Amino acid sequence: MSSAEHPPQAPTPLRILVVDDHEDSARALARLLRHEGHVVTTAHSITGAMALVVGQRAVDLLLSDIDLPDGNGCQLLDRLRAFYGGRDVAAVALTGHGEEAWIEECQRAGYRHFLLKPVRFEEVLTVVRTTQSAAPLVRPLGGVPAPLPGQ
Repeated sequence: MSSAEHPPQAPTPLRILVVDDHEDSARALARLLRHEGHVVTTAHSITGAMALVVGQRAVDLLLSDIDLPDGNGCQLLDRLRAFYGGRDVAAVALTGHGEEAWIEECQRAGYRHFLLKPVRFEEVLTVVRTTQSAAPLVRPLGGVPAPLPGQ
């Protein structure tokens, strides 16, 4: 069978962590991303997000509000990176604060994209697909998710 006869392979679903203190927004975004085939977990604070990742497989993408009740999204990204042994975590900042200082802080923290609320789902989907097509995600040979430290 030639390569022309192989149907295109569907992109691998991402494990996405959505963190937003506005519960309805987090729930709606998660529902839309699940509809796209992704595995989505939601949290509403840094503490909640960290509690969810303990004992779970590593996330492929963080979609986080920047202004959280117990800190900010930059602190969350730092904690996730530390938890995963320093590995890079693909991250998208979602915020109502469009000031240049916030954008620069998010970029320094490692956020790859900065989306200003209210955000359209098509914008989110574009950056998710960019992450999905970037290689490699946290997957060793065979496509099995990499274990967290200590597993």
